[in-house]
Amino acid sequence: MHRSTLKAAVLLAAVSLVMLSAGCQDPYLTGANIVLNKAPEDLTQDDYQQVIRNLKTAVEQGYPQNFSKYYSMLAHCYYYTGQYQLTRSSLDSAIKYNPEKADSLNKVLDSYWGLQFNIALEQLKRAASVSKDSAKAFVDKAQNNINNAVILNPQKIENTIIQANLYSLVGKSDEARGLYEKAAKISPNNADVHYQLGRIAYEAKDWDAAIVNLEKAVNLKQDNALWYYMLGEAYLYKKDFPKAQTAFQKSANLNPQDKDAWYNLGLAYFNEGRDIPAAVNAFEKVVALQSDDLSALEGLGLCYLVNLKDFDNAIKVYKTMVELRPDKVEYWTNLRYAYIQKGMKAEAAAVEKRIKQLK
Repeated sequence: MHRSTLKAAVLLAAVSLVMLSAGCQDPYLTGANIVLNKAPEDLTQDDYQQVIRNLKTAVEQGYPQNFSKYYSMLAHCYYYTGQYQLTRSSLDSAIKYNPEKADSLNKVLDSYWGLQFNIALEQLKRAASVSKDSAKAFVDKAQNNINNAVILNPQKIENTIIQANLYSLVGKSDEARGLYEKAAKISPNNADVHYQLGRIAYEAKDWDAAIVNLEKAVNLKQDNALWYYMLGEAYLYKKDFPKAQTAFQKSANLNPQDKDAWYNLGLAYFNEGRDIPAAVNAFEKVVALQSDDLSALEGLGLCYLVNLKDFDNAIKVYKTMVELRPDKVEYWTNLRYAYIQKGMKAEAAAVEKRIKQLK
């Protein structure tokens, strides 16, 4: 979390606590408010410790009707001195002495939990963006904040998910899978959890498990091109070409600039062999995005030459390919075949001469 955001959170928490004690003549609360009303950047650990000492005295000697407020302010000070177990127990005590404030006090707890969770999330993002050697410091910080979040609110399923994310990042796939499976049982409609399970299975080349979990993910959340792409690849490896086509088409529709999605869509149609014009259309999408993509050009060339017997277009494609790779005998051979089929003897002879030179 950026420093300015953290300071804003401190200010908001302090303001809410001042509002809790507004209108009260309690000297303990008054003294605490005087300290905590400093500008957030001016508050020190000594300030928080001073308030803690005074409020602990208040709990022993103060006004019973204000015990909930004492504990609320103690929780605030404990949080900003890194005493998270005491933060949680103080808020529990605040609720005990004023059950009517349970909702608002639980929101305060959620805000403390959220601060730790978001810091952990930011550290994991940083860890994922640097080299493995540099990532350790960020991973360690993230783990520390996850631990703090768990102390503050162990019931949050997000704790399980982010811990699984951390395990996944550092290569502990088995541990990550176990936590994701736990999260899936607790929250079966969590699309991200099913995606993560699908991703782990995908990386392990367990295509059946990948399909099961990725299907659940895309059924719950239908706007992620990557999820459809991975699902399409799993079906492609299983040679279930119709389902691969459906997945890659959805991926390409969501991200039309992804030439890999279009290429694999073409491959799924080509391998099935029932709708070669659809394969041509997909391969042409790739070429439109990158004119020198040889894999897509190879697909186009074979579609025209072998499947559609469209030798005019085959010649156009293979002429482009031999310009890009003049050393590739296979391309010259297919170009020669297309010339022969068109009855273009002189052109075929010239290509035959070139093939002999390359051999």
